Amino acid sequence: MLILKPNKQSIKKAVEFLKEGKVIVYPTETCYALGCDATNEKACKRIFEIKKRSKEKKITNNRCKFKNGQKNMHISIKML
Repeated sequence: MLILKPNKQSIKKAVEFLKEGKVIVYPTETCYALGCDATNEKACKRIFEIKKRSKEKKITNNRCKFKNGQKNMHISIKML
């Protein structure tokens, strides 16, 4: 496990991990969350494994996009 301090280099490292298909843990306002590249099926499956979550249940995918005026998008993912 690698613990990074909140700075620009840490964000770059986290992005690098995501591009490699790794799962990251990051703080939210109330707890910690798991994150991965939602387009990477192997990484998504890993989150289900870590959480010991049934593939029948959904997980939330939060994205931030700053193109075309769209700022936030929330998608539910269900593993098939």
